[in-house]
Amino acid sequence: MPAWAKTTALLAPTVGMGVGAGGFGLSYAAPGVLAMTDALWAAAALLATGCGGAALLLSRWRNRAPAQITQNITAHGFLSRAGGTINQ
Repeated sequence: MPAWAKTTALLAPTVGMGVGAGGFGLSYAAPGVLAMTDALWAAAALLATGCGGAALLLSRWRNRAPAQITQNITAHGFLSRAGGTINQ
């Protein structure tokens, strides 16, 4: 009998039992996993609400006056390089 046949014959029940044990464990863990997903969704909603509230408060506390920027650009000639200044 070839060595690969023995290895395959011995490995098949082990893999089958491992898959069966995994399925059995998942069936027992399913209620806990569902509860964890509910808790994670609640945490995500709490985080989103907190971030939205913080953004709202920060937008109200900011200065309402728009920024005034004056820009002066000059160029002397048709193909000359333009230079400028920005005053805030």
